[in-house]
Amino acid sequence: MNELELIEKAKNKDEEAFNKLIKIYNEDIEILVSKNIKNMNELNIDRNDLKQECLLIFIKSIKYFNSDIPSTFRTFLINNIENRISDIFKIQNTKKARIESGILSLDKNLYNKIISKQYSPENELNLKERDKEIISLLSNVELKVYELKKEDLTTKEIAYILGKSTKSIYNTLERIKSKVEMIL
Repeated sequence: MNELELIEKAKNKDEEAFNKLIKIYNEDIEILVSKNIKNMNELNIDRNDLKQECLLIFIKSIKYFNSDIPSTFRTFLINNIENRISDIFKIQNTKKARIESGILSLDKNLYNKIISKQYSPENELNLKERDKEIISLLSNVELKVYELKKEDLTTKEIAYILGKSTKSIYNTLERIKSKVEMIL
């Protein structure tokens, strides 16, 4: 069975195919994690935590790999992992500044920021209503970017998936943020 067949089977939740892919790419993942030991130590990031992040990106890479785009899965995977590692280091370096400046980001905490600073179960319905309201304001491209960002993909990953430049995705995210801030 070739790599593309394994990827397609893994996309369809075939555990055996997924495990074969893990065996094939585990060494690449280990190398990428090991390359960043110095940064991990400086930022107090646990090696196992970083490897888990890489494995999550591995799963997302399987899900979003498009064999029609002229790139191998290995290249796609390594780019996605390197981008995620870079993002993690940037986030760790700027975490305090982001909190202090109150930058609104479209990550998993967006919903808490939309509803209130303190999330509660009573706000669950309001949360879904706000999400529908946000979606109603978005263009087709903005909606695609918004949905991918909600899945915790990086700007670079979204750009790759949609076949656009990272600058274009960044500008789209800025438009989305402006629209979100309008309804807050």
